[in-house]
Amino acid sequence: MKFHANYGEAEALQLKAALLLYGGSKGISYASVHEPLIDQGGAPYLNSGRPVTMDFLRTLAQELGMRFRTEFLPPEVLVRTPEKTVWWVPAATRIMFFDANRDGRTLSGKSYPHPALVFSLDGQRQLAV
Repeated sequence: MKFHANYGEAEALQLKAALLLYGGSKGISYASVHEPLIDQGGAPYLNSGRPVTMDFLRTLAQELGMRFRTEFLPPEVLVRTPEKTVWWVPAATRIMFFDANRDGRTLSGKSYPHPALVFSLDGQRQLAV
């Protein structure tokens, strides 16, 4: 995976907020956002936090570049988010290349009926059917 970041013009970055995530072995169950305070001449430290709201998460996602541009999607697309795309194909007869009585070196190429299928592609490029 490659990562590229473009910060625009050179500018000194400052600590704006910190997210603290709380949870156990089953995942994250609570998040809080903390504003930084600056001690005289010292390093910043975190103020008391407040619960993270959906509005805060929307703003954070937009500012981190997760905003979608307007798109026209085909009717087969069921879900489209920054991290996942889900689509379906109708039932049809499709060519398949297998034969239970062969060793896999010879492809059968026969047509078989298929039900409607749903595909999902996530942010890690994992395909599920």
